[in-house]
Amino acid sequence: MRLAIISSTPYYRDPAGGLAGWGPTVRELDMLATVFDEVRHLTPVHAGPPHPGCLRHAAANVEIVAMPAIGGQSVRSRLGIFCHAPHYWRQILGLRRWADVVHVRCPDAVSLLALLALAPSGPRPGQRFWFKFAGNWQPGDQPEAWTYALERWWLRNPRCRAEVTVNGTWPGMPPQVHAFHNPSFSQSEFLAAGASVMAKPPLQHEMRLLFVGRLTADKGAERAMEITAMARAAGIPARLDLVGSGPDEPAMRIKAADLGLTSHLCFHGWLPRPEIEPLYARTHLLLLPSAASEGWPKVIGEAMAHGVVPVAGNISCIADELRRFGCGQVLAPTEVAGFAAAIAAYWHHPERLEREARLAHQHAQVFTYENYRTAVKEMLGLVGEKLK
Repeated sequence: MRLAIISSTPYYRDPAGGLAGWGPTVRELDMLATVFDEVRHLTPVHAGPPHPGCLRHAAANVEIVAMPAIGGQSVRSRLGIFCHAPHYWRQILGLRRWADVVHVRCPDAVSLLALLALAPSGPRPGQRFWFKFAGNWQPGDQPEAWTYALERWWLRNPRCRAEVTVNGTWPGMPPQVHAFHNPSFSQSEFLAAGASVMAKPPLQHEMRLLFVGRLTADKGAERAMEITAMARAAGIPARLDLVGSGPDEPAMRIKAADLGLTSHLCFHGWLPRPEIEPLYARTHLLLLPSAASEGWPKVIGEAMAHGVVPVAGNISCIADELRRFGCGQVLAPTEVAGFAAAIAAYWHHPERLEREARLAHQHAQVFTYENYRTAVKEMLGLVGEKLK
C-alpha cells in the first residue's frame, strides 16, 4: 500500500544531513507510516536551520518530495504561489497516479492547490482520498481567509469524493465528514503521564497555572497574565508559567511588571514537549484564553493526560469536547473576570479539581497515536491490512 501526503508542514535542511520537519506532525506521520509500505510526503522545504521543535522522521519508509515554500503575508510570498503553482500541480498529479491513498492536510495554500488538482477527476477505482481539515469546521463570525471557506465548502459538498476528518462533532455533518481526535502522544507516554495525576501538588499553598502557545495577541498570553493578576488580587496565591515565544514577548515582560507579577510568573521561552512535562506535572489549570481560529489545540490533550484541567476560550469544538469529558471550563476568550472566577471556584473547591483532573487523564487516551491509527484504518477500510 502506498500513501501520498500533501501538506504545508515546514521542513528544513538539517546541518547533519537530511530533512527535519515540525515535530508534532512528523511524529503523527511516522505513526501513519506503520500502516503503509511506502509513504511520499510533498511539502515545502524552507531555507535556514531547523526550528528547535523540528524532528527527522524515525520511519524509514517516508520519502520527502521537497517543494519550494509558498504562502505568507508579504506581496512577494503571495505572488510566489502563482509562480510555483504549475510545479506543485505536476507533482500532485504524479502522486495521484502513484498512490493508493492520497492524504491532504488543510486548510492552506498547498491544500487549495491539491483540492483544485484532485477534485475534478476524483480518485480512480480502488483509490481513496482523505482530507484532514485541522482548522475550525464551523467558525461562525470568526474572521478567516476566504480560501479556508472555499475548501470547507467543497469538503462539505455531496459531490466530494473523499473522506474528510475534522475536530469535533457538528450538526448536519455529511456522510463523508468524520469527527476525529487530534493525536498528541503515544500510548506509553499517556500511561507515563498518569503518574502526574497521583503526584499533583495539593492546593494548600499555591495554584499553579500554565499557558503554552505563541506569545501573540490572538493566542491570549497577555490575557493569561491579566487573569493571574486578577486571581491574586482576589486572594488566590496563583503562579503562572508561560511557555512559548513570539513577537509580543518584550511588551509582555513589561506588562508583567506593571501587573505586579514579576515574582509570580516565569517566561520559559519555547520548550520541546519532553521539557514541558515537568511543568504539566506540577500544574493544576491550563489557561488558554485564545481567540485564534483553530480546531483542537494539541496542548489541551497533552495537559489533560497529566491531569491538568483546561480553562479555555470558547472556540471551535473545545466547549463540546470538554463537556463530553466532564472536565474544565470554557468562556469567551476576552472574559478575563470570568476566567479569574473559574480559578477561584477550583481554589475554593479542591475536591472538584481533583475529580476533574482524574477525568481529564482518563479521557485523554483518545488523543494517542495508536487510537488515531486505528480510526484511520477503519475509515479507509484497511482494518484487515497487515501492519509493517
